[in-house]
Amino acid sequence: MPIIDIHGKKVHIEEDSHSVKHAAQYLTDHADNARAFFDEAHRNITSGVAHFEIPGVGGYNGSHHFTMLHNGDGTYTLRKRTGY
Repeated sequence: MPIIDIHGKKVHIEEDSHSVKHAAQYLTDHADNARAFFDEAHRNITSGVAHFEIPGVGGYNGSHHFTMLHNGDGTYTLRKRTGY
């Protein structure tokens, strides 16, 4: 999994997920929301997981669902949400 920087946070991302790519771009473009998402994933320390939904972009009318995990080493992981 590649690691990208989003507002000073190291984030592992799934390369093959359309939703994750849009989530990473959304977090990059919306700093206030990104901070809230990172805080929620960190706050959810028991499971280390937070599920999110962001609006579709680029003409996509649906929404993108993704999961953000707070890893024990201080990094985060974005992955496609598979459970609801």
